[in-house]
Amino acid sequence: MATMRVVLVLSAKTVKRHPTSSSDLRKTSFPIGTAVTNPNSLQPEPRDGGKGWKKQTSMSDFLRHTSCPVCPSTDAYALYSDGSGHCFSCSYHKHGNGLERLKTAPQAVKPKRYREWGPIAPEALEWLNSYGLTEQEKMLFRYDTNHKHLVYQTGDFLNARNFGEGPKYLSEGLKPYSILGDGTTLVLVEDIVSAIKVSRVTACMCLFGSSIPLDRVPRDYKRLIIWLDADKTFQAFKYCMKFRELGISCGVMQTHKDPKFYCTEFIRKHIG
Repeated sequence: MATMRVVLVLSAKTVKRHPTSSSDLRKTSFPIGTAVTNPNSLQPEPRDGGKGWKKQTSMSDFLRHTSCPVCPSTDAYALYSDGSGHCFSCSYHKHGNGLERLKTAPQAVKPKRYREWGPIAPEALEWLNSYGLTEQEKMLFRYDTNHKHLVYQTGDFLNARNFGEGPKYLSEGLKPYSILGDGTTLVLVEDIVSAIKVSRVTACMCLFGSSIPLDRVPRDYKRLIIWLDADKTFQAFKYCMKFRELGISCGVMQTHKDPKFYCTEFIRKHIG
């Protein structure tokens, strides 16, 4: 059986040894329950040349998250009013000229697809069953027979798992950042199936991606845990440091697989 890695950032005390770069973090193995107690020590040194992350030094305002011009991410690129930008997925950084301030006009809205609702197709139902969802939880989804999309909808926002041609996941509308479940701990996850499973144990916010809008995360929870997919671990630590700078008790849950792959007992043991 493969070794499980779980990292919880729960204290402000320092540790003797810690990784200092993203490559070191990926190579470092932590046994179950290991506390990385000083996430600020995990921040890499800023690098020049636009290849690494550097803090904004110009008087610019954050505008929105959008698609990255370099990597496949659709929402990890932060755009600022001076033309600068930074991708929290691949660390691509674009320097602004400090003069031109972009207009804050809303993004163009893509035309909505015509959807034909029908019974959930066997392959989509098998996909839901593979994560152990209950019959009641599966009722949160609808199936678009016209596009072979398994759709989760809240308000005007739709998130679809595509079983036809094209990208595996698609979204329409503004992300709601709503919270499922209840508890004193709030967990942030990337996808709706993971959010449903974690919400069985405690409160959970679905990000529908890996970007975290700091201003949309409630401050009235005793503890905040960031549980992103395995390939976003270093990004999770960077967000964790930002939350701690705001005085929020924050930790990072690190596992080999997405949260939706784990049973309720595992989630309750490490989070509940």
